[in-house]
Order: sequence, then structure tokens, then C-alpha cells
Amino acid sequence: MKKNKIPLRAYENLEFLHSPEGRVIRMLSEFYEPQKRFKKLSVRDTIVFFGSARTPAPETAKKNFLAIQKKIASHKKPSKKLLQQFDDLKMKLDMSKYYADAVQLAYLLT
Repeated sequence: MKKNKIPLRAYENLEFLHSPEGRVIRMLSEFYEPQKRFKKLSVRDTIVFFGSARTPAPETAKKNFLAIQKKIASHKKPSKKLLQQFDDLKMKLDMSKYYADAVQLAYLLT
């Protein structure tokens, strides 16, 4: 007779934790795990920056944007996909100033 396999608890199920549905658990871990370390080290006050990990540094954003401009210029009729990449990289270039601002603010605060 086959033994019934007991399902993993959600917090032990790596497939679940790495799925889109497990994102909220991963996000909470990013708050609570450092909080535990800070408490152990007697750190009382912190400042948290919220942003996007997809926002590149200004130098990277500019390099990528110039590359897509060059690529588009080399096509007589750029594809829809190429034009979408242009729009995406233009937005990242515009947003990169906030990355630089966050770096500068962190420097001033420390």
C-alpha cells in the first residue's frame, strides 16, 4: 500500500515561495529578517528607501539609450519591438535621475 505524501507547509515550499503568489511573503521577509538583525545589534533607527530594482544608474541608462538610438538609426523602418525598447529605455533614462538622487541622499544621511 502507498503512503500518502504529506504536503509541505507553505513556508517550507520553495516552489511556492519563488512563485508570483509567494511574492508578498518574500517582501515581508525583506522587512522582518533585517529587523531581527538590527534588534540583535541594538540598531534603533533606520531609514528605508523604496524604489525599483529595475531602475538603472544614470551612466548605464544613458549607455543603453544611446545604443538603442544607434540601432534605430540603422534601420529604415524600425520594428514595433525596437520602438517599444526605445520607449522603455527612454523611460529608464528619465527615471535614472531618481536613482542618482537616492544615492546622493543616502550619502548625505550617512
